[in-house]
Amino acid sequence: GPCALAIRNRILSETSSLPNHIFLGTIICSSDCPYSHPHCPQAVTSEDTKDLNGRSIQQYVQDESLKRFRRNSKHGFVTDYLLERTDWGFDLAAPSHVSCDDRANHRCNRVHMYVGGEDDYKSIRLGAQFLRELIGDDARLQILDEEDHFYASRKPELLAKLLATMTSPR
Repeated sequence: GPCALAIRNRILSETSSLPNHIFLGTIICSSDCPYSHPHCPQAVTSEDTKDLNGRSIQQYVQDESLKRFRRNSKHGFVTDYLLERTDWGFDLAAPSHVSCDDRANHRCNRVHMYVGGEDDYKSIRLGAQFLRELIGDDARLQILDEEDHFYASRKPELLAKLLATMTSPR
């Protein structure tokens, strides 16, 4: 989530210096929202902190990173978890100089947000609408009712289908 959006906004902020480049958009799969944002709904932050079970964030991250299924992704988990719970440091909306009239020039393309259904994490499902609102009119949110949190990594054919949506008419 935060990394993809930061890269998107960096690319969009430099579109005038990259006139021959095409930027198709950004896909975010079951991303957390910025939990430390001052307007993050309490229902979202309350759900997010349930996993702590009274532990500090540092202890929770350490405990989770030691789980066997995280063996190959321990550093990614730690980075994601901590990054999503700090100030993201940038505005999630497209840079103000990018006009949506530039869509024909591929300068203001959508953020395609996908969230799993009931089997995705509740804090992610609750925070999806808030994240969409922070991104603004360029965000399109779709709930994948039959999917869990890990659909993008477990189902390459589904991810390919989601990528294909970036080139379809809006």
